[in-house]
Amino acid sequence: NGCEGETQVFTIIVKPTPEVITSPEDQTLCSGQLTQEIDFSEELVGTTYEWTNDNTSINLSSTGEGNISPFIVENLGLNPQLATVIVTPIFNGCIGEADTAVITVNQVSTVNITTVVDEYCHGESTIEYGFDGNNPGTQYFWTNSNPSIGLVGAGVGNIAPFEATNTGLENQTATITVQPELNGCEGETQVFTIIVKPTQAVIT
Repeated sequence: NGCEGETQVFTIIVKPTPEVITSPEDQTLCSGQLTQEIDFSEELVGTTYEWTNDNTSINLSSTGEGNISPFIVENLGLNPQLATVIVTPIFNGCIGEADTAVITVNQVSTVNITTVVDEYCHGESTIEYGFDGNNPGTQYFWTNSNPSIGLVGAGVGNIAPFEATNTGLENQTATITVQPELNGCEGETQVFTIIVKPTQAVIT
């Protein structure tokens, strides 16, 4: 009724919400390659960054805190492996908006070479050289160190039968180097050798 009582006070504290300042970039790599560091910049000193990874098969743990140092990725399967990394900033008990990066790891193919050395005489027809490996869809690029044997210097895919050629007096040796490639990832090369022997004429 117009009478003022004793005042009382209370405090409201509004804490800032942290952010992920530098958004982590998506990365696409081949199995065995080294990632770039995933760096979470701090706007508020003291902010912590907790992250989760939904695919540990790429050689990254399922959870962690702070920047993600470079690591060697793995893919031992037959398909590309995708890992979604979600990072959440936390400051003084306040949780900020999460950010996401996807790490794609493509598999590295192999090529099976059963031939070590094949020998032919001049004028003979070779066998077909077919290539296969551990991953469907792999392309096989090959080079030939000695086109004089009747085979071009480079190609892709199987090597069709061709006529072995040697018009000289000594054996001609060619090294065939085969490299598998899938999704831009080059696998380990394999080599085999083709030797073409000359055909001696009867001299009268």
